Amino acid sequence: MNYSELVKIPALGTINTKFSPARIQTQYAIFGKPGKLTSECNEARAPKKVRALLETRDVGPFRLRGIGPWLDVCQKVYAEVKQDHPELYEQLVTAGCFCARLVRGSNMTPSNHTFGTATDHGVLMIDRRGDGKCQRGMLVLYGYFKKHGAFWGAGFRVEDAMHFEASDELLREWQRAGRL
Repeated sequence: MNYSELVKIPALGTINTKFSPARIQTQYAIFGKPGKLTSECNEARAPKKVRALLETRDVGPFRLRGIGPWLDVCQKVYAEVKQDHPELYEQLVTAGCFCARLVRGSNMTPSNHTFGTATDHGVLMIDRRGDGKCQRGMLVLYGYFKKHGAFWGAGFRVEDAMHFEASDELLREWQRAGRL
């Protein structure tokens, strides 16, 4: 199977059922507000609580820096993908996880990467954002990430199919369980 082939994003009503994107108000309530962000990554501007929870870990096909509970999700997803789709697993690349910055194109909204709860992926390369398409491998990854409570960026107003993040529901679950 050609996992890097571009295909049309599924209809919005068919993806991200059960889960919502992480709300900025939820992130602020859990982690606190970041310092003044720009479009450039700046770890020192992340909320203090996020910086305390950050770790760098081998999660399977690559190393990621993020908060522990999100890295746990990533490890589970990649282990399942390796077992079920070894060819896809071998072709996965990342554009990273933690990056304290603004949402692309925004001058005031923090990216969920600021909180170490989002990861960008691709198959052999990173797909272009906002074209209404995704790599076939992202469709496969979506099923695994959804199983573990993640929201897929293909459902954003501006499609971002490379992006997977802890859903608002998952963040609240981690908070209730004392993991944050």
